[in-house]
Amino acid sequence: MTAASNEQFAIQDRVQFYADFPKLNERNHKPTSAATPCDNQSFPFGAYNCFAFVVGDTGKAWWPDGMSFWPNDNGDDTVEELMRVLSIDYSYEECEDDTFEPGAEKVAIFVAKGRPSHIALQPTDAQGLWRSKIGFNIDMEHELRAIESGIYGKAEVFMRKRHG
Repeated sequence: MTAASNEQFAIQDRVQFYADFPKLNERNHKPTSAATPCDNQSFPFGAYNCFAFVVGDTGKAWWPDGMSFWPNDNGDDTVEELMRVLSIDYSYEECEDDTFEPGAEKVAIFVAKGRPSHIALQPTDAQGLWRSKIGFNIDMEHELRAIESGIYGKAEVFMRKRHG
């Protein structure tokens, strides 16, 4: 990952972005899309977020918050609810850690102040790197711990889906 690759896609409010994620530097992440346009009239269904990114739906935001799409209208904003949907609807199973496993796709659920705050994806081809949609900002490839912050907290729960 190089600084030049980071300039290819525009980051919305670059100064605030790097203030929010102080562990990010030119060596540990690479934007892979520009920020997603989002206006208040279309929020939350006009732009996708991290959970939608992980499940492959770039048409709307997913989160059990009562404002976004969620497969269970009564879903609570808890780690257990995210795990339930990933397990039942997407065949993920809980695993011990973020270690790359050939043939397995992994997700990491971040927790801040006791609540789920973000979810990241480690595809089978990532060789240990992770991919995230950062709010309604950019998509990016990154080292997992590089986005741990006051906003996202820490990656605490890991799940995997085996392929092949």
